Amino acid sequence: MKLNERVRRIVTDDLEPGEQIQAVVGLANQIGTGRVSSGGTVHGSGSSALGTQYAQDRGLDLDNPKLRADLLASWLTVTDRRLLFHKPKQTSIRPTPGALIEAIDRDGIRLHWFDAKGYGLSNRVIHLEFPDGRHLVSATMLKATLRRKPYNDEPFLLVEAFGHTATEVVTAERS
Repeated sequence: MKLNERVRRIVTDDLEPGEQIQAVVGLANQIGTGRVSSGGTVHGSGSSALGTQYAQDRGLDLDNPKLRADLLASWLTVTDRRLLFHKPKQTSIRPTPGALIEAIDRDGIRLHWFDAKGYGLSNRVIHLEFPDGRHLVSATMLKATLRRKPYNDEPFLLVEAFGHTATEVVTAERS
């Protein structure tokens, strides 16, 4: 298992006593304007694996304040108790988590996800649905197209951490 140990060490300062990290992923900084084809390839403009089509298919208004755009460009840490969101620190070529933005109790949070390819990358699109009606729709990198193996196992551990509250998205376009 290939974990992002460097990033995991950085976020440990914000853990409560006994809290365990289950996954840490960097989230994309924007929702693109493309669409995902039946093969899971992203087309159109925008640099995210998501595109507005996903949001439209689910009735999500991208201008609605309940869409957590403030968390798009963040590091997401999933623990056995909470979701922690950190600002990215742009101090090197490989960004790392910086200051804690928000910590949210995991109870009632659902994960919807699918894998998409495009722009030379393979991404996992993630849609977090919070109990209060808020949403976060973003993506995290699985691997560069030239890599045969995933960049790291954290995106897979993210889905595993949510267990029965994680749902793989199958759209008419992808089925």
